[in-house]
Amino acid sequence: FHADHVVPHSKDGVHDLSNYLPSCAVCNHLRWHYSPEEIQLMLRLGRWLKTELVKEEAQNRELANRFVQ
Repeated sequence: FHADHVVPHSKDGVHDLSNYLPSCAVCNHLRWHYSPEEIQLMLRLGRWLKTELVKEEAQNRELANRFVQ
């Protein structure tokens, strides 16, 4: 695991045990400078979009294609 900063350095996060959480390497690298609230929103949006994409409607395929591009 990686030691992930709860409050990122870019937002004045400090090197202190109270500011660390364990994280897998992939999640830690994807998190970048986002706050915990921003990450939660992205996860919720991604979960919602996934359920929409599996409906295989034309507009959803267009969203998927735009994402891949």
